[in-house]
Amino acid sequence: MSAAQTPALPSVPLAPVVCPLCQHDQPIPLFSGPDRLQGVPGLFRICRCGNCGLLYQHPRPTPDALDMIYPAEYPPHQADAYQTTQQSIHPDMLKMAQFVGQQHPHARTLLDVGCGSGAFLRVVQQTYPNWQVVGTDPGAGAVAAARQHGLTVHHGMLEQLDLPRQQWDVVTLWHVLEHLSDPVGTLDYIRTQLLAPQGVLFLAVPMADSWDARLFGRDWVGWDLPRHFVIFTHASLQAMTAQSGFQPCAEEQFFTDYFATESLRWRLAATAMPYALRRISIAATYTRPFRLLIQPYIRLAHAYQRTTVLTGAFQRQ
Repeated sequence: MSAAQTPALPSVPLAPVVCPLCQHDQPIPLFSGPDRLQGVPGLFRICRCGNCGLLYQHPRPTPDALDMIYPAEYPPHQADAYQTTQQSIHPDMLKMAQFVGQQHPHARTLLDVGCGSGAFLRVVQQTYPNWQVVGTDPGAGAVAAARQHGLTVHHGMLEQLDLPRQQWDVVTLWHVLEHLSDPVGTLDYIRTQLLAPQGVLFLAVPMADSWDARLFGRDWVGWDLPRHFVIFTHASLQAMTAQSGFQPCAEEQFFTDYFATESLRWRLAATAMPYALRRISIAATYTRPFRLLIQPYIRLAHAYQRTTVLTGAFQRQ
């Protein structure tokens, strides 16, 4: 079949939604964009709630479109995502595991919600071998990949799983909250049904008031349309966690240049410069001199707590 005869991929079905934080229906359109990561067909729109200011996708993919927006090749679901062995632990995973251990040194049970192929669980197993670690994920391929590593991972949506109640010292949501259709409901469920009395919630989310987001605009990788249903600022994250019965007890912004360099690549890829120059420019962002060149910016963003990703620990109010 020729390229001209190749059937077009179906568009993702979308449905209007109210604000996931305040439930008001006052969306103010900001911009629309394509799927820059997986190439899922269509344009997807980010709005700001006219009542509480939350940034969210509206309209957004319907529940039966999840297989379309998380195709089989979605990177976090691959068996070799964040390749982790006894000799080689991915530094980002190690930093998060150490952050958890520092904030809850007496923890013994950990539930990783949206664990993907289980990279973080493997690091926790190696870092804290006495802990009981369990994961959940709605993606069948991700669960199969995690189980290949001998991990205990449950397949399905969190609220539908038969998990031990109020027995988890730690519940983690690493880059998960922004993917959820009802983040407030999930946080409330974790607080009331899963966490032990002294348990701690840990999460990491991209921040729309980061310097990267402001510098790169719609080319910022943190939008990740159409998979990110909600995008947080410091204010909206505080409002959502407080509404769900949590209070912050620690915050960290790890030192990394990934999000700035990847956003720059997205911007370069979208420019109108000649193809050869565009390819050379993108290739230059992978070089050591370039990484050294942007270190002052990365260090300043870290110092002023305006890096792309906020990692936080939260206790019950």
